[in-house]
Amino acid sequence: MNNTRMKREANPTLLARITNEISTQHYANMPFSIRDDHLRQAADEYVRFLELPQRVKDQFKGLLIPGEPKSSIGYELKSRKMGNKDDKEFFHYNPDLKRQLPELTSSKEPRIKYFLEAAAHVYSGLQQSALELACSLESATPGTINKFFPEGQPKHFYLRFLAYKPVDEGKKLANGHYDQSPWTLAIAESRPGLRIGTEQNPQPVSHKPGQAILFCSPNAKHTVPKELYNDFKPGFHDVVEQPRQKEFAPGIPRWAIVAFLWPHGMKYMPYEEAHPTAKQEGFSEGKYQHEK
Repeated sequence: MNNTRMKREANPTLLARITNEISTQHYANMPFSIRDDHLRQAADEYVRFLELPQRVKDQFKGLLIPGEPKSSIGYELKSRKMGNKDDKEFFHYNPDLKRQLPELTSSKEPRIKYFLEAAAHVYSGLQQSALELACSLESATPGTINKFFPEGQPKHFYLRFLAYKPVDEGKKLANGHYDQSPWTLAIAESRPGLRIGTEQNPQPVSHKPGQAILFCSPNAKHTVPKELYNDFKPGFHDVVEQPRQKEFAPGIPRWAIVAFLWPHGMKYMPYEEAHPTAKQEGFSEGKYQHEK
């Protein structure tokens, strides 16, 4: 979807609703324009992409911000055996990947071609939701729209396709943390398990049809005026394995599609602020630097 055709107007009504929901439950529901069956199809294409040889997947690597390793786009493999907090494979899609890797992204290999086409479709919905969020924030912080959608520059939106590896029932597929990005959209998931809330008491949340789940990190304080700081309660979150069900695909009990929304000019939080429990769990920034 071409964001130039979307309305770029401040939306105080949406801001009031988002503020109210996040202040009471640490997240808000946000309409998402891509149909649920199209999201499931995109997840199917991602799983087929993961069937490619590791050497092929590893070629899909780029940086959205030159010289900033935390701005990684493309494919990543994380493993507890490698010293990471979780076992997962994910892919950060951003249209700038086509500019950086033209030969790879124009491949006729079906598992690459169809996945990237599906990712681009979901990204079009992400852009619409990002603009709606920016318009709501614009009503309190003029200039926000231009920071999210700077003219002639890549947008700092990371669309993550995520496949988890199996763990025992009740164990965490993803350990608790705040995202680095000021705003996160949990777009779709194959089954429940996401919990959002306080560090001490994250609560289970479920997707509603046609809705994404919007939550913020402590970094969001840089995108809202000071008088709203206390209303935007950051969403500490984790993912817990549910009672054993049939795997979505061999070795993949759960998939999710998530987006990280960054206005231009934002800085990364100190690692300890985003991962307040990491030190006692034995993890460090050097082992977990690609988190958004």
